Amino acid sequence: IWLSKWEQTFLSSQKPGNQPKAALLSGPPGIGKTTTALLVAAEQNRETLEFNASDVRSKKALGEGLGDITGSQTLSFTSTASTAKKRPPKKKRVLIMDEVDGMGAGDRSGITELIKMIRTSKIPIICICNDRQSQKIRSLAPYCLDLKYRRPVKSVIARRTVEIGGLEGVDVEYNAAEAISESCGNDIRQVLNMLQMWGEKK
Repeated sequence: IWLSKWEQTFLSSQKPGNQPKAALLSGPPGIGKTTTALLVAAEQNRETLEFNASDVRSKKALGEGLGDITGSQTLSFTSTASTAKKRPPKKKRVLIMDEVDGMGAGDRSGITELIKMIRTSKIPIICICNDRQSQKIRSLAPYCLDLKYRRPVKSVIARRTVEIGGLEGVDVEYNAAEAISESCGNDIRQVLNMLQMWGEKK
């Protein structure tokens, strides 16, 4: 709902009140945070712009890396006069900033610049981090819709692993799925990688 109504909330003449302009997805690695962001964006037919924040740690690097991306609401792939009449509908954008806890802190940091960018952005920004308790993420959180992910227990992962295995033609017993989940520390991504390797060997 937050993403679907973003433009209506922040780009209309009405005042948005205390609504957050960005979202923050936090939780342990391998739990599906980035996948969730990409799927939600795809469901809304948005153009996804994805950056790994660890590559733009500083204020300067963030500004140079993103340029004026957040200053334009939509993105069009057609600009020549000859095709102007056949232009496809412009797509709304969403910016995904992954691993924001890898950015620097302080006045010259990427986090400071990111907060400034959120305040002035004309597109929604989804921030993703592993360490929700870090001080720099605590400074970012007040500007975001705070969504915390928890790692599921092994019984839940095991049931889903058996289901996925069945869909992919790989026979997985429940006890084996539980053991795999436990050995991977309940990391869904690692479990799926092991399931894929298992399927390739058979």
